[in-house]
Amino acid sequence: MLAKLASAPAPSVSLLAVTADEMLTACPVCGATAARLIAEEGVLYNRIDERTAVSSHLCLHCSVIYSNPRLSRARLAEFYREQQGGRWSTRDADDLAARVESGKTTRRTAFLLPFLSPTARVLEVGCGEANFVVSLARRLPEATVTGLDPALAEAARPLSNLSLVNAHIDDTFVPATLAPPYDCVAAFHVLEHQHAPREFLVQLGRLLAADGTLYLEVPNTYRSFRLGKDVEAFFCVVHLCNYSRRALAFLLRTAGFEPLAWDDSNPKALRVISRRRRSPELTAPALTSEEVALIVRYFARWKLYSVMRRAAFPLSALAPLVSKLTWGRLRPRFARMGF
Repeated sequence: MLAKLASAPAPSVSLLAVTADEMLTACPVCGATAARLIAEEGVLYNRIDERTAVSSHLCLHCSVIYSNPRLSRARLAEFYREQQGGRWSTRDADDLAARVESGKTTRRTAFLLPFLSPTARVLEVGCGEANFVVSLARRLPEATVTGLDPALAEAARPLSNLSLVNAHIDDTFVPATLAPPYDCVAAFHVLEHQHAPREFLVQLGRLLAADGTLYLEVPNTYRSFRLGKDVEAFFCVVHLCNYSRRALAFLLRTAGFEPLAWDDSNPKALRVISRRRRSPELTAPALTSEEVALIVRYFARWKLYSVMRRAAFPLSALAPLVSKLTWGRLRPRFARMGF
């Protein structure tokens, strides 16, 4: 049976016009109350014309940057159901499975393969247009691969060892149709959408075999400014948390995982493979005043670069040089911080 990605009716009210309706009293990752406001603007997705109010706070303990106030589960569920669907492709599953593999998908797959057996059972949460699961199913014909995404209109089996399922997983819900344990659970650009990040990872851990592999990717907060977005377009209405390597590693450890390998082939993303650790790590290593000052400086320079990049010549021509010089100075210090 062919499956198309679900389309949705046009919403009557854009999410950009909806006020954040949930106020946090503590960091959603470590529970600390000490935080510093980092930015007050953001976008719905990636476009600067979607700019709106998004308050982003740096946790002074675990270093995650989180939205506060943020959109509640109910508001975001309505958005994903009614608005996001209009951005998806409507190609059927056979068409998705026949597409030429992208370079990003090749790198994602190649990074994981050394951690899998030929007969592995793999689950991807939020598989989107199925790029990764198709790639994996082609490379491991004896494996069993499943992709979940709520935008899929119906179940499909575009390859003999690949199933696509209309479903989602969050910290409160797991579909009853799944058949754990899995040798690998993957989630690319899903974690940053979660209201309860630790509990979400614990939920994924319940689906894994004892020696199973958790494979995550999230946007990398700290990178050269030239790698894409203006600072106003980095912070996002639907991204509830933003991570450094240090913050993501700490989150994984609180959920009972230990990072084993990081893929640095894409500096715009944090890509990590983890397995279970003996006991969770519950104490966050607090940021020093020097580290906080460095982070504040980073975002101030990113803002300067963004303004220059959008300005007329000659300022726009100087923006790449500003990015190169700034990142050259800050990168070694961020590396020492574990970012």
